Amino acid sequence: MKRYGTVDFEQVVAGEEYLRAIDELWRGAGYSRAGARGWADGAGHFSVTLTWSLTTKGGAQRLATYTIKRLRRA
Repeated sequence: MKRYGTVDFEQVVAGEEYLRAIDELWRGAGYSRAGARGWADGAGHFSVTLTWSLTTKGGAQRLATYTIKRLRRA
């Protein structure tokens, strides 16, 4: 059974070196962490979408997202 919900952004980023690099890239461009959501089925399969946001001087909201999926076959 899949479980959906909010994911600990820090935990996901800390677990994967390339995600730390992506996080540093967006944060270096002025974006802040906006959240992480996803699902897991308990059998090693999961999907997580990380989101960063930036509010421009004109008040517009810009979002950047990155999705990581692990869909291993048994």
